[in-house]
Amino acid sequence: TQLFGAVREVILTKAYGHLEALYANHPIDRAKKLSRSERADKGQLDQKTLVYGEVDFHSFCEVLSGIMPPAGGTFYDLGSGTGRAIFVAAFVQDFARLVGIEILDGLYEASTEVLDRFRGGGGGGPRPRADAPLALEGPRFSRIVLASPSYGCSQEV
Repeated sequence: TQLFGAVREVILTKAYGHLEALYANHPIDRAKKLSRSERADKGQLDQKTLVYGEVDFHSFCEVLSGIMPPAGGTFYDLGSGTGRAIFVAAFVQDFARLVGIEILDGLYEASTEVLDRFRGGGGGGPRPRADAPLALEGPRFSRIVLASPSYGCSQEV
């Protein structure tokens, strides 16, 4: 187990470096500004359902490791922002398909720039399975209803 832990740490360190390189032109502060600006333009700053947040690389890796998703599964990220969670999942798990869905135009456009950089090799780093499509879908939805059994309610966004 000591060897496994050491190997895992090397892999995560490399993956983190690749993620940082991939997002060199799209830091979290820029994404927050894009989100806030678009929500302000649309009069949506008071909507708590559109608050911008990002995954922490190491914490999210722990979550993915803890839930042990089956190899070859599909990873969905609703409200994917600039796609960081998608790329963390691609770098550290064996998903057959990764899908991010974002309704804010600016964040969606930023995610497609990151995806282009990834596909062009600008971010370097590990690749998901050769047959694993990375898909980012933009603001085609006017309404999404999310049901949360833990809160006993559904939230319309």
